[in-house]
Amino acid sequence: MAQIKIIDDSTKGTLFTFGFILTVPFIEASVKLLGDAMAPPQVSFTRFMLHVVVLSVYIYLYLPKEEWIAKPSWPLLVRGILASLGTLCVYAGLSVLPLVDAVAIFFIQPIIITALSSILLSCLLYTSPSPRDKGQSRMPSSA
Repeated sequence: MAQIKIIDDSTKGTLFTFGFILTVPFIEASVKLLGDAMAPPQVSFTRFMLHVVVLSVYIYLYLPKEEWIAKPSWPLLVRGILASLGTLCVYAGLSVLPLVDAVAIFFIQPIIITALSSILLSCLLYTSPSPRDKGQSRMPSSA
């Protein structure tokens, strides 16, 4: 009898991230191709409607009815509105930018967000202690 190997959370996270990295260029390319025939709000609406259909089937099949509505639901509504606006902005940008530039911007987005968050949130960026720094820490709490 074959034994099933359980994958730990960090390996799962890494695999999901690689899956995301492999599929994003195809998503952006399809948005770029659809941009010639459809307006960005139409593309965004179609994408989210497909999400609703797929997730509704998943929720219906796998979640008990008591868990169908999140409590509290207002943070999810705010998150959904902001995600929709962000997606609309991305799709509008893809319709006017060359695909290569849009993909490059998309992949350096975490660096841009990190730099802007330190400016906009007025906080300093700290790194966690390195194994090389056995006696010292760069974290402010150790000062």
